[in-house]
Amino acid sequence: MDNEFNVKELLEEAKFYIVNQQYEKAEHILKRILEIEPDNVEALYNLGILYEIINDREKAQEYFKKVIDKEPSNKDAEEHLNKLSEY
Repeated sequence: MDNEFNVKELLEEAKFYIVNQQYEKAEHILKRILEIEPDNVEALYNLGILYEIINDREKAQEYFKKVIDKEPSNKDAEEHLNKLSEY
């Protein structure tokens, strides 16, 4: 239960950093979440978004694919992946 609460808090913190363009801090927090919960789809998705924002297309695609592997019905990840594949 404690971990779950911490992870939710960390996710909110990471999203705050993404919105405020503090990408290195966000990346660090999201990777920390994945150390606690390796299958955390929200952390994987947000890493995909982060890498897409900073134009690291390869890493963005890698993380969106991980989201789809774990959650095949995730349309948002699928749309981002398709968009990245068009270029």
